[in-house]
Amino acid sequence: TEFCGTDHASMTGVVRVVSQEEYEEWVNKEDEW
Repeated sequence: TEFCGTDHASMTGVVRVVSQEEYEEWVNKEDEW
């Protein structure tokens, strides 16, 4: 992901820590679209 704009220092994101199993479920779900 790349953020663009004039206030780069103010652009925040969210980091979520999940189990390997939850990550793999998410990857497989996202792969469907």
